Amino acid sequence: MSLDCLATRRLSLRIGTRQLVRNLDLEIRPGQCWCILGRNGSGKTTLLHSLAGLRPVEGGEVLLNGADIHGLPRRQVARQLGLLSQDHEDVFPATVLETALRGRHPHLSPWTWESATDTAHARAALAQVGLTELATREVGTLSGGERRRLGIATLLTQDPRFLLLDEPTNHLDLHHQIEVLQLLAGLARTQDKALVMVLHDVNLAARFCDHALLLFEDGRHGVGPCAEWLTTEQLGRLYGHPMQWIEGSAHPVWVPA
Repeated sequence: MSLDCLATRRLSLRIGTRQLVRNLDLEIRPGQCWCILGRNGSGKTTLLHSLAGLRPVEGGEVLLNGADIHGLPRRQVARQLGLLSQDHEDVFPATVLETALRGRHPHLSPWTWESATDTAHARAALAQVGLTELATREVGTLSGGERRRLGIATLLTQDPRFLLLDEPTNHLDLHHQIEVLQLLAGLARTQDKALVMVLHDVNLAARFCDHALLLFEDGRHGVGPCAEWLTTEQLGRLYGHPMQWIEGSAHPVWVPA
């Protein structure tokens, strides 16, 4: 196993009596873009939080660069790994720029303020998601889509090697869905980042990802290149409904049969 990776070894996850994942072996390496697909309640978010070291596992282990993630200081983890949750909670008033700057906190020493360099990181991230003009706006005045893009900008400001994203296209219109996924997938290609994204749209997954993790029922899973696992047979089995593959003018698409 490469030390430059986020990995699981015989990972098992359970909620109550329900087995979500059983004996999962996984290696996520820089330069790769992974999608996690499955039905509602299949454990996608639970698995993503487990990969981030935020919840205990039933069995096995999660390894960050060869070390058990639960034994590492959280600041050290946050410098390497970042998580975009499904929703955002803004407890205290803050501007868009102040919120993006939170991404720099893992890189700061205790009791130090953000520097001009940190602010430049945050402004660059806001520009990447098209929020430059909103830097001084209060977060509470943003639309759902604007707040989602701000969450992504905060993650970009954090600048981790491994990015875990739970439904990154949540609240985004079609234009911004494509724009954001192009941006994220580009990070894997040009900056050697590793991406893991929970997605509900299999066509976006096929377009932007190169590896897939499919969560079937009863803890079963499929892991590997998208070309092997994103097929009409496997997707029909995954979603419990027949799927049809159609050759589009730019990209092939899957639709319910």
